[in-house]
Amino acid sequence: MKSAVDSGGFLWEKSPGIRLNHGAEVLESLMQRTKSFLVFLSLVFFPWGCGNDSTAPGPAEPAWEVLSQDPWIYGFGGVSSQDLFAVGANGSIFHYDGSLWSAQTSGVSDYLFAVWAANDHTAFAVGENGRVVRYNGRGWIPIVSGSTQDLLAVWGSSADHLFAAGVGRNVLQYRPGHWKATDLGTDAVIWSIWGSSGNDVFAVGRTDPINTTSLIFHFDGQSWTRMESPTNQELTWVWGTGSHDVYATGFKTVLHFDGVRWTSQPAEWTRVLSMWGTPNDIRALDSNLGRIFHNVGTGWTLEYPGKPNDQFDAAWGNSEAQGFACGLGPVLYQFNGNAWNALIESKRRVSGIWPASSTDVFLTTENGAIYRYQNSEWKNQFQGDGTLFDIWGSAPNDVYSVGEDGILHYDGVTWSSEGSAWVRAIWGTSASDVYAGGYNFILHFDGNAWTTAVSGYTAGEVVAIWGSSPQDVFFLNVASVLHYDGHEWTAQNLPQPFGVVMYGIWGASGSDVYCVGNQMFDGINSGIIYHYDGVRWSLVQKRPDWFQLTGIWGRSTNDVFAVGTHGRAIHYDGNVWSDQPSMTMGSLIAISGFNNETLFVGGDVGLVLEQGPN
Repeated sequence: MKSAVDSGGFLWEKSPGIRLNHGAEVLESLMQRTKSFLVFLSLVFFPWGCGNDSTAPGPAEPAWEVLSQDPWIYGFGGVSSQDLFAVGANGSIFHYDGSLWSAQTSGVSDYLFAVWAANDHTAFAVGENGRVVRYNGRGWIPIVSGSTQDLLAVWGSSADHLFAAGVGRNVLQYRPGHWKATDLGTDAVIWSIWGSSGNDVFAVGRTDPINTTSLIFHFDGQSWTRMESPTNQELTWVWGTGSHDVYATGFKTVLHFDGVRWTSQPAEWTRVLSMWGTPNDIRALDSNLGRIFHNVGTGWTLEYPGKPNDQFDAAWGNSEAQGFACGLGPVLYQFNGNAWNALIESKRRVSGIWPASSTDVFLTTENGAIYRYQNSEWKNQFQGDGTLFDIWGSAPNDVYSVGEDGILHYDGVTWSSEGSAWVRAIWGTSASDVYAGGYNFILHFDGNAWTTAVSGYTAGEVVAIWGSSPQDVFFLNVASVLHYDGHEWTAQNLPQPFGVVMYGIWGASGSDVYCVGNQMFDGINSGIIYHYDGVRWSLVQKRPDWFQLTGIWGRSTNDVFAVGTHGRAIHYDGNVWSDQPSMTMGSLIAISGFNNETLFVGGDVGLVLEQGPN
């Protein structure tokens, strides 16, 4: 193992061993060396699936404050691989000239979700609250769209004819000097727009609210018409090589339009969000698995198998098989004409968080780093070789972190190893009552030594631990719970456990405990919440638009928060669970709090959010 102390913000890592501070210099430094086809994978999450929540908002909550965040990219657009734009969070815009990336000023702070370029001196970017900015060859200028709906997609037939849409009933059409809104006739979420000309435009998405049906619209130059879709699946991407060769894709779905009707095509992917190429040379990105498929006119074949943790979210490409992509997983890919090669890796996802106070916070990351937040500054306290999963402490000078390399302990001065076994979770009631769990084992620390807490434990990997007292401790594994009452260990079953994977547990008392996770059924992930009333566990709620819930913590029985992927943050007020804006569309992984007051949440790209007391 190795340790290091670095002042300043979080660090991005570039293999082999070069570290870069976050900001615009990340893009410039990482990409100035690449001269050919690049696939940029920034640790981001895309806006799809987060545009309009179906749950009615609950009571007003204190706002989240961002303590740390790296730049996120949500979309690409350009006219060539030597003239490309990337847009993202907080009005971020970057430009690639074929050799390096440079930051540009958008003049806005709204999230920008999509960008389309007509030529080297005209481009449009769209985003939240109806925001549109235009590039004139010298800089970006905000323009008034007349809409307040979140705009998720943009495409144009020329510099003077543009289409934009997102969450709402309208598609916006731009002509020089003005925007015109056209009512689609239904509440919709439009993820993608593409056309072969200004008189042949397609828009795809789903009806709103969620859990309804897919949408395909066509514009003939005069009006928008809803087309018959052979699937009920939500469609997230549309693209084609011509008016008689158009593809629309979604979850386990690819549709093809031959100029007359839409038909389904077989493809062994999960969720395609991007396509590019020529009629007999098309590539598709499988976002959930990071795989890339290729079609040379004879069907779809796997070109790049991906990696278990890869996730692609958006892409741009041209007929020369040159393009870019962004998503989770590796930061930078290069395509050499035959294969995808990962050049830069980043695993700075926050995996665990423990606040010693409202101004003193410890956290762990998946790349084996431990950071501490003091005096409004993050400092790297430790850098190991293996992934870290969890962190907990009884005091600022008595903190434990666990992961692939076992148990680490901080005495207020240095971090040292206390065991080499793979450990997933840690929690305690005091310095002399600490539990750690891994695959088929639970350990206990009594202030002097670590010993096996329970013999014969074979229920699988302990993923989270929580208790109300030394005589009331819950050990959560992927599909069940083990309870310790100070004398006996009792297995507790979760109802409807098929396909369930649990991640987090917390309670207001021993008879008011929640655990969260996800349930995979028929290829669809649904966020799931269970509750324990002191007697048995019951299913509270399961929703597909919650995707995957990864953590839970509360201030009281009537003030509970759960977080998950797609920037999901939900709140329980004692009566209902309601969605809450989290200021991010990235995955939220870890959540904890201090003295029932301040909440801290960590997630992708080193993102840390803070929320003060009510």
